[in-house]
Amino acid sequence: MIFTRDGYVIFSATKPPMKMKFWHIHSMERLKRELMRWLDGDIAEGEKIRRIQRKRTTTSHATGRPNVWLEEVKTDSDVMLMMHGSDEIVLTVVIS
Repeated sequence: MIFTRDGYVIFSATKPPMKMKFWHIHSMERLKRELMRWLDGDIAEGEKIRRIQRKRTTTSHATGRPNVWLEEVKTDSDVMLMMHGSDEIVLTVVIS
């Protein structure tokens, strides 16, 4: 079964988030490879992905307001949680 999800990637403070379809991403290596492929024209020679964070959201039971934070994506388990979780996929990618 091929699992797909839509999401957004933010890699520049001066450019808007880029819409991306995540196709059967099951490992950190595959996620990095797909991001590099999508960002190919925007990454200078020799630069690589240094950090990937995803936006997480919960609703406070006390106030009813959303709590939003960024969570590091480091392992294959993090990638699987991202792909099968209920949160919208919004990734912040640091390249240098």
